[in-house]
Amino acid sequence: EMVVAVDTSGSIQQKELSEFLSEVCHIAKSFVNISMDLLVCDASIQNEYKISNGNIGTIMGLKVGGGGGTSHKPIVDWINDKKPNAKVLISLTDGYSDIEQVFSELPDSCDRLIVLCQNGIDEKQMEPYGETIKLR
Repeated sequence: EMVVAVDTSGSIQQKELSEFLSEVCHIAKSFVNISMDLLVCDASIQNEYKISNGNIGTIMGLKVGGGGGTSHKPIVDWINDKKPNAKVLISLTDGYSDIEQVFSELPDSCDRLIVLCQNGIDEKQMEPYGETIKLR
């Protein structure tokens, strides 16, 4: 059970969004039998997609909504409601969010990977809330 969340808040530019979707493609290509839920979210979930390695060609053409504020609370609530057995949450974001307040509400079985865009906050700030990497 994998959930991938793409931050589409107003602070995310088209360049970062393209990089995020490219990373989702790479994740989907890395596994023979992958099924993941892709959530597009700013301050609320704008779109939900089911992604498998068979439909990765459509990822870059996904319609993404957003452009407003940022909150990871809807993502955490969605996981707790719809995927309480999720094994991993990969959050592609700039880190300007409420991760510090809400990631503690994720199920204990759900590992957290925070992928920060180049213009995001320093990765050291996010390390207490999950494994953190910064795109270069």
